[in-house]
Amino acid sequence: MRNNHTLVVFYASMRNIGLLYHFRYMSEAFDKLLVKHDQIKLLIVTENGEQIEGLRNELTSSIKNGEILDVENIDEVNNYISNCINNFDRIILLTQGNLQLLQACKMKVKYRKKINIYLRLNSFNHGKKIKRTLNSLFITALSVIFNVKINFQCGYTKKIFAGASILQVLNRSTVIPLGLNSEDLTKDYSDIEKKYVNIIYLAQFHKHKNHLLIIKKLSRLLNERHNLKLNFYGDGEYLNDCENYVKQHGLDRNIKFHGRIPREQIPDVINKADLSLVASKVETFGHNVLEPAWFGVPILTTKVGIAEDLLKDYRAGYLVKTDLSDIETSLIAMLGNLQKLKANAEQDKVIIRKKYNWDTVVASYIKEGII
Repeated sequence: MRNNHTLVVFYASMRNIGLLYHFRYMSEAFDKLLVKHDQIKLLIVTENGEQIEGLRNELTSSIKNGEILDVENIDEVNNYISNCINNFDRIILLTQGNLQLLQACKMKVKYRKKINIYLRLNSFNHGKKIKRTLNSLFITALSVIFNVKINFQCGYTKKIFAGASILQVLNRSTVIPLGLNSEDLTKDYSDIEKKYVNIIYLAQFHKHKNHLLIIKKLSRLLNERHNLKLNFYGDGEYLNDCENYVKQHGLDRNIKFHGRIPREQIPDVINKADLSLVASKVETFGHNVLEPAWFGVPILTTKVGIAEDLLKDYRAGYLVKTDLSDIETSLIAMLGNLQKLKANAEQDKVIIRKKYNWDTVVASYIKEGII
């Protein structure tokens, strides 16, 4: 007699990256949740590599009930499933990315109703509109043909997905966010930091992140208010352009580039900030929007990713247009009301942590009938 009727396969890695940081924690949350359901077995799939050194060891030590399958390539997952297909009544494939989705569709062709496919839409060429549209339609076609259910990580992503209305009619879409589980930190401002308003932007220097446009739009304000310090964290192809512009226009006193910092330093950087910026043209989710709210820091963000959903529960944020035409006036308004915004942020972070912690997020997979 079989102990498990359902096999849940959670793909926690991405090709050329390996085990992903956020999915290491999502795996642990699934492991804790599904142990309560003795007829469900959890299989966590990891490919070569890890996004951050040490993630694989952390995953191994945190998983108490599920099984971890290390593979050289994604074909090995299909071989694993084929070898145990008769041990389960159904197999749920929680995929992310087109390669994993296509491999899952092969299994659907072979085993039909026994295979249930779910795609977490983490990225679909979101910085390039034409590619995004084509990829959206490609994914929609696979959903129609193979009965794939698609998860949008926020309402915004659903809006910019070309086939969203089709998926809605077919009842093949959900909206479940990503989560966080970072520890709480006590704000510890040094004497120097208290003299300045510390504004941060954590993002890689890609074109759609709008770093240079931020600098241009805020240059006048920064020149007028010497107590404003704009700190950029990240690297990338457009970093040199931004550094050169700052030097050429004498903004060195107000703007500093810190480069890419280790993941473990991010909570401390956020906690020491007075205000966090996000200026992307597009985001599939946007952890750099969620993280400041998690730690109780006011946010000034474009209307991308989780921003609009988040600010329904968080009274310490302002939304600006993606062309940043209103960023200066919005920032001035926030600075004039900063203490009130900070007080609101401290209160509302309790709601954010309840709603966006990993345990709550993975419980939605049961609630939505995905598992």
